[in-house]
Amino acid sequence: MKIITKLLFFAFVITAISCTDIASNNKIANGDSPSAAGEKSSADENSKKPSATVENSDTANSETAKFAENSPEELVENLYKNHDNENSPFFQDKNRELIDRFFVKNLADMIWKDAVESKDEAGALDFDPLYNAQDTEIAEFKIEKVETTGEKAIVPITFMNFGERQTIKYMLAKENGSWKIENIDYGEDNLVKIFKGNSN
Repeated sequence: MKIITKLLFFAFVITAISCTDIASNNKIANGDSPSAAGEKSSADENSKKPSATVENSDTANSETAKFAENSPEELVENLYKNHDNENSPFFQDKNRELIDRFFVKNLADMIWKDAVESKDEAGALDFDPLYNAQDTEIAEFKIEKVETTGEKAIVPITFMNFGERQTIKYMLAKENGSWKIENIDYGEDNLVKIFKGNSN
């Protein structure tokens, strides 16, 4: 009799454990477990956040817009940066687009023509047009206050070259919605006049 009672007790315990396991498995399958609930909550929060692709796209668009709406001083500053990085639009006949980036078509044509025709020989420019000198030792370089009138602008540059103060004025105009350089004024002379004088 005792043996039967013990067997019945063990059968009851086993049945109870089995029922508990089944109930637990059902909760997991339905996503009611703590870990499943956490994953679901995290997924819901992520769905509310803007995607990284959209944010990166907006950043790229703003950078494009900034370049498209460049200011006169930005254009001149970038011209000097290119020059300092040995990527000047002058004295090269490989990249016409580099010239067109900075200069109106009329002046760009003159620069390109002079570079192509002179090749390794001296053309109209026997000096550095950005510093109006053959030899340079530049200090205290500064872009002064820009004068803007409608679609025209003057960007004055001052610097010391071998201890002597120099001033160059960049004459800019809007071309197809972007600022471009239409002449460089050295005081007694200017870039357009130099090119035209060389072609006569």
